[in-house]
Amino acid sequence: MAGIVPGECAPRNSPPLAVRPGVACAFGKIGAKYCRMKEITFSVEPCGETGGFVARWDDAPGKGGITTQGDSLAELHAMIADAVTGFFEPAERPRLVRLHFVEDPIVTVA
Repeated sequence: MAGIVPGECAPRNSPPLAVRPGVACAFGKIGAKYCRMKEITFSVEPCGETGGFVARWDDAPGKGGITTQGDSLAELHAMIADAVTGFFEPAERPRLVRLHFVEDPIVTVA
């Protein structure tokens, strides 16, 4: 598969990719057969102990997952990026990470 750049689609004559559970193609089901760009979705919840946020992503059963936290959304973004980089091999690494907030964040306006 030389010449395929992560984040780009492979030629139509390329063999299909095995899409791992929990990892989806960013272009939807039709493009998943040829697509090299993947995304994962973290569930984000507020942390009652620290006042920050906890993010979780579960891989297929028996394969583990990622749990990380940050005191702010900016710190959480950095921690997720670092954890994803460490968890995945470069060829398997998703290019997009989606955050699903279990509870909507609230902004206090004075």
